[in-house]
Amino acid sequence: MSTENKDVVVDMLNRSSKRRKKMMLSVDELVPSPENRNYPMMDLDELAASLRMNGQEQPLIVTPREDGRYDILSGERRYRAALINIELGYDQFEELECIINDNELSPLERRIKVRIANVHRDNIPIKNKLLITRECLNDYEEAKAAGMIPSGTLKRDWISQQTGFSPRSVQDYMNILASATKEKIKEKKKEEPDPFLTAVQENIMTKLQTKVTVKPKKLTISYTDTEDLNRILELLNLIEE
Repeated sequence: MSTENKDVVVDMLNRSSKRRKKMMLSVDELVPSPENRNYPMMDLDELAASLRMNGQEQPLIVTPREDGRYDILSGERRYRAALINIELGYDQFEELECIINDNELSPLERRIKVRIANVHRDNIPIKNKLLITRECLNDYEEAKAAGMIPSGTLKRDWISQQTGFSPRSVQDYMNILASATKEKIKEKKKEEPDPFLTAVQENIMTKLQTKVTVKPKKLTISYTDTEDLNRILELLNLIEE
């Protein structure tokens, strides 16, 4: 990630976090954020070992919940690594240093903060990067409508600042998503039956009491044996007296 993007990220993290305080919280009070679902929790054993060796070097950033617990905005990997250490008998990790952000956050603001907290991640699989970009595209429209995006900001640049992906990579991901959407629309159109042909098929089946398939420019009538064929031909007035 470029130095310019890092400065933007730091500014966005600090700008809406004026009411913050540090304190130790029990791991039982902490709740992983659902917004982290697109960020895989990788290398946890290595991180757990680092915590045992160096201690907790960075606090988690959390926000209060209505039930008295705290949602994790930043630091879920450290939280999960601490749980591993607790399982191994290192009780000192039952409490973690946290920065409590008391600002009331909307769902959009929560998603933005979680993404910004993950911009340093370099090991995100391409599939997850596409999911993150798709989520950002939806959030861009919501943020723009709320006046949260400066005039003239390009969509790919806003997503780049949010995710740490380069603008060129973001454009590539957007192109892939747009192409996939077009293919899905084409497939859906192919799968959707013509309601008129469906009605015709049902009417013929009811009249002939046999399996009938009606497709564009094709009509198929099934029969079981010669007797059944004669019955159908008679119903269609195709047998001469």
